[in-house]
Amino acid sequence: MVTIAPLKVDVIDQMCRIDSHETPSQVQALMAKPAFAGLGISTPAGLVGFIYGWVVENQGEIVQITIAQDSRRQGYGQALLTSFLAEYNLQTCWLELRADNNAAFSLYRRIGFVEDGQRKGYYQSARNDLPPTSAILMQWSLDAQEY
Repeated sequence: MVTIAPLKVDVIDQMCRIDSHETPSQVQALMAKPAFAGLGISTPAGLVGFIYGWVVENQGEIVQITIAQDSRRQGYGQALLTSFLAEYNLQTCWLELRADNNAAFSLYRRIGFVEDGQRKGYYQSARNDLPPTSAILMQWSLDAQEY
């Protein structure tokens, strides 16, 4: 059984195992902010993904969505994303992603996000011999959705 629930401090260690770039103190500091909003998706084995960002009234910004490597391509990212939009009653939502992240771009388009701009050379490469990668800015609006 898969469950989606608000992120709480008791899953911080699991979040950091899924994304090694996160540290417990960083995540705890984010969760303490008043505008923090986040959801986790779990199976009986534990947390397999999470999404978090900022929500003020009916506007949101997704800062991160991450699915454990061995749990990808099972619909968990889409479930988290649609749940985030609904759970927080968002009218609009923004996010950014690396221009070379084709899987994420396809997911966001499928949900109804549209490209809203670009930041050229925004992400530095981990390798010095590769050029920086641009960021794609995307926006979702409830008014633009067809039901």
